[in-house]
Amino acid sequence: MNGIMKFMEKYILPVAAKIGSEKHLVALRDAFIGTMPATMAGAIAVLLNAFMVRHVSS
Repeated sequence: MNGIMKFMEKYILPVAAKIGSEKHLVALRDAFIGTMPATMAGAIAVLLNAFMVRHVSS
């Protein structure tokens, strides 16, 4: 496990840091984070609606 961590820190971490600091990708990340609460609320509403319709119709 320790070898995997050293490998990731040596080879993958620098590339991930460069990609993570790209301003366009940061803007996309922030946009997705901003829309996540509305998406989750909509998903819960759809689930509740589906269960309520099944309950009423049976």
